[in-house]
Amino acid sequence: MLGHTSLAENWMMPFYAKHAYGEADHHEMLMQWMLRHKLLRNRGEINEVITTLETNACVNYAYQMAIEQDRDKWLVGLNSGIERCSNDFFKMVSPKMHAIEAGDAYFDVHVEADEHHSIMGLDYIEPHDPSSFRGQQLISKALEGISLWAAMLNSWIGVDYLPKFDLDGDLIRHQKL
Repeated sequence: MLGHTSLAENWMMPFYAKHAYGEADHHEMLMQWMLRHKLLRNRGEINEVITTLETNACVNYAYQMAIEQDRDKWLVGLNSGIERCSNDFFKMVSPKMHAIEAGDAYFDVHVEADEHHSIMGLDYIEPHDPSSFRGQQLISKALEGISLWAAMLNSWIGVDYLPKFDLDGDLIRHQKL
């Protein structure tokens, strides 16, 4: 989103840059953890992993929003939706990883960083009546991101499951993929 921010919304660049900067070394932290715990034998082995369809769908969701140039969709979908889920995930995972002596700063930093990222965009979202078309569009976009994020994580452990929600955020059905 940073690279695609129009000059008309140039005032958002520091916001996007701050978020991107906060994530800049996370991939390297995870790589070091995977090497230390022998999930990978060497760095090059990461290129032999076949990305799941669900992972691609979740990543492509972010690309779609960057192309659409809709700031509010980006903020509700990624910052408020996916980052919130990630925060809940890492709040549970980090202590468990420490309990089994596999803890790492990678997991710990996400407990704080994802919480911060999940709320940092709230001040920038234009308020909308939840029953208006725009309000429902934003709710739908946030719930889509949450569904895709959950399906991605499930795919990493071999679970074929996509949660679906109604516009009130209630789980409406479990769909096997």
